[in-house]
Amino acid sequence: TTVYSTISSTPVVPPQNPGSSPDAFDIAACNSAMTIASLHATHELDVKLYEEYCAADRLSVKLLTNAVEDIFIASLADEHTGYSSVTTKQIFQHLNDEYCEIDDVMLIANQVRISAAYDPNLPIETLWTQISEAVAYAEAGKSKFTKEQILNAAVAAVTASGVFQDDIKKWKEKAASDKTYANFKPYFMKAHRSWRASLRTTAGNHFPRVNSAATPPYTQNSSPLSASTFSNDFSESIANLATATSADRAMLATMSDTIATLSAQLADAQAKLVSSLLENQKLLKQLSNRGQRTSGGAEGANKGGKYDPWTGPKIHYCFKHGFQSPHPSFRCPDPNPNHIKNATKANTMGGNQETYKAK
Repeated sequence: TTVYSTISSTPVVPPQNPGSSPDAFDIAACNSAMTIASLHATHELDVKLYEEYCAADRLSVKLLTNAVEDIFIASLADEHTGYSSVTTKQIFQHLNDEYCEIDDVMLIANQVRISAAYDPNLPIETLWTQISEAVAYAEAGKSKFTKEQILNAAVAAVTASGVFQDDIKKWKEKAASDKTYANFKPYFMKAHRSWRASLRTTAGNHFPRVNSAATPPYTQNSSPLSASTFSNDFSESIANLATATSADRAMLATMSDTIATLSAQLADAQAKLVSSLLENQKLLKQLSNRGQRTSGGAEGANKGGKYDPWTGPKIHYCFKHGFQSPHPSFRCPDPNPNHIKNATKANTMGGNQETYKAK
């Protein structure tokens, strides 16, 4: 996918089922026992890789089906085996085709968001997250960014920070083949580390030094150093150091108060978010249980409080009844002998191409 391409230039190729044993023709072509043994060892590795891939996909499907309410993905389920034969990619594709609505205005806003100025006071990972989220959003809106657009957006975001001008200049001087997003990330992570190190060095020079605060222990006529002069100079230096330490403590206390306030605000926002999510789930359940519009157009309860396939909202696709059907294919009340339950709006599987007409 486009998001993966921002992380690695190596394309993703799902492993194919290698079968229970090596191909007989490959074995016949071997001219030694060592070659045959090597062929079997390679096959065992391929089998292990395929099994691990399938196990990871099954785990992903389980997590997805637990996180997404069944009402949104029920058309993918088999009547007897449920989601056992459904892949993660199929679930995401179904959700994207049926419920993802990203218009042109949103895509334009996303183009601005991907190159928003990076704040160097934040971890560099915030920039990579900003870019990867924008890339995923564009892909969901079927308006993918090219590799060149992603790289240009990253350069623009770093340039807008105003603190990496020399690094930007050196980057632009690189050979065209080296200027890729995969190379850009480690290059500017190193630049960001150097910038942070320079701040620490500069900050150390801001603290007063004991020696610089002391009055030179001699007079213009080079009179001998007296005990009182040394005592006064040393006391003044200690006083300066104490003042600096007190200021540091005051700043630390202020920062601690600010962190405590922000933590409280974050906890409150998280509590409100959880409350909103719970309320949203409650409303969705109420909506799924609420009566839909009747065939005459009036909204009422389902017959006897049970599911009525003829009075639901006309948003589904049915293999027999076509588009804008009040029920999906897998809930068709009077299917034909050749009815296909898995037919959807995105993949009609040769079903009815007309719009449903109420009986």
